Amino acid sequence: QTWSNVTLAGARAGSFCIGSAPEDVGQAHYVADAGLVRLVLCPAAVLEAVTIYVISFQLKNPHFTQPSSVNLITAQSLSPVTVKSFDIPAAVIGVQGQTVWDVVNATDPLRVLVPTFEFSFMSQSNFYGGEVNTLSLQLRTTVELACSAEYCHTVTVRGLYGAVMPGTVALFGDSSVTSRFCGDESGTASSTGVWDQATSELTMYICRGTSVRAYENIYFAFNITNPIVEQPPPLIILAGV
Repeated sequence: QTWSNVTLAGARAGSFCIGSAPEDVGQAHYVADAGLVRLVLCPAAVLEAVTIYVISFQLKNPHFTQPSSVNLITAQSLSPVTVKSFDIPAAVIGVQGQTVWDVVNATDPLRVLVPTFEFSFMSQSNFYGGEVNTLSLQLRTTVELACSAEYCHTVTVRGLYGAVMPGTVALFGDSSVTSRFCGDESGTASSTGVWDQATSELTMYICRGTSVRAYENIYFAFNITNPIVEQPPPLIILAGV
């Protein structure tokens, strides 16, 4: 088995050890092959019956989407005295099962979601050089995009090379959709995006007090002026932060 050390936190973290050295106190072993964390009580440490203890530790989530995989807890006495030795049968661990940003069971341990655009599509109305061209964008995400007091999510269209637009770009379509996108993080200019000519990126902030729900079909359009010179279609990328 391969294992590594895990640093524990909590009022009783010091009750667990992986050895006799001072630096071994408050540590546990993570057994990667078995997918388990093993906590061993330090000598003379005691956990009282019918008492709730809160122990926490940090980990790094995998890079792929998965359901919660933490489901069992068990215990075993390693006492050399036979009469005090015992096993506690494995029991199902309770979970909160809360939904966060439209992610079901988001609070369950190791429930992992990699946010993506499940669907995105863009088309244009005019291919003639130097003329006004309407770009229509459709998208659907796997996680809710929202704006809170701390942070506002954004949707950015990258790779619009050659396009000519003003600094503030009007969005049009269903007002119930476009009104959820703002050209600045303050959320004062709804149904707009902000254009960066230097990077050829159009960014839309989610307006304060609104959100784009997970798996909601979103459609809106905006106008650009095509470049005068002929060019092949650039690689256009949709990004969310």
